[in-house]
Amino acid sequence: MSNEVLYLSRSDIDSLAIPMHAVIEMTESALREKSRGKAIMPAKHWISPAGERFFSAMSGALLESGAVTCKWQSGSPENAKLGLPYITGLLLLNDLATGRARAVMDSTWITAQRTAAATAVAAKYLACSTPRTLAIIGCGVQGRTNLQALRIIHSSLCELRAFDIDPDRAKAYVAEAASTHGIAACSFPSVREAVADADIVVTCGPIVSNGDRIIQGRWLKPGALLVTLDYDCYLDPLAINQFDAVFTDDVEQVEHLKEYGFFAALPESLMELGTVFQAPGHARKGEADRILSVNLGLAIEDTAVADLIDQDARAKGVGTILQL
Repeated sequence: MSNEVLYLSRSDIDSLAIPMHAVIEMTESALREKSRGKAIMPAKHWISPAGERFFSAMSGALLESGAVTCKWQSGSPENAKLGLPYITGLLLLNDLATGRARAVMDSTWITAQRTAAATAVAAKYLACSTPRTLAIIGCGVQGRTNLQALRIIHSSLCELRAFDIDPDRAKAYVAEAASTHGIAACSFPSVREAVADADIVVTCGPIVSNGDRIIQGRWLKPGALLVTLDYDCYLDPLAINQFDAVFTDDVEQVEHLKEYGFFAALPESLMELGTVFQAPGHARKGEADRILSVNLGLAIEDTAVADLIDQDARAKGVGTILQL
């Protein structure tokens, strides 16, 4: 067996043009493996040396799929001013059976796509039956990919409400969304106005220790689903008790992140998203239920999507073979 690894740059991955629906399928598949006890995933290793910049290592194994990954990434709220993505990183993919390194690749595309795909999976099982209005809080990369993914899962979505701390960015975002998706789109001057009357709300702000925790559960209409991609940075601690059910993609990771000052107010009755795969009716007991889904972003989601990228790239002859 040759001792070589496939290197995939961001442009290599972009050239594959992997559709979002395929990423959603792989992300749900990974979550289902986890729910069957067929995944191994330690808690994130987290370093924050200065300000709100962080570095984290995320490793995971999918025992049925036969893939293992470790992603080393960084996040900085200051990156936007430099024209850089909030999150950047590299990912190493190994074969489970042999331990052999299969590929090393840019992880920026993976993070952007699988995070949105996980939102779509949550909305597939937790949103009301026919959601029509989506609110996006934070109009960056995740604002774009989440809109794309949610429109695939819920084609009934026909109205977009948006807020960003930069009003010009919010206006540009809704103009782009209207043009790209043919959806009625409007930006609002406050978070409260943006989330009003929305069936699905997604918060996509940077993960910071001093977030403006203002969002109230009662701001959301009955039946709404709130998905937070930024931990609890913008959610009022008292708002937790205003939801009829609270889910997360990984309870163990929530407990780990409490050591870093997050999630002090989450209830002991916190449920894992994987439970809805066994009992879909378990999530929403009524159309008027307000539901919160805390999506942390999981290493096994990276694993599933990286495995897909590796196989597609090899089939198409994309990437550079490196000798180890």
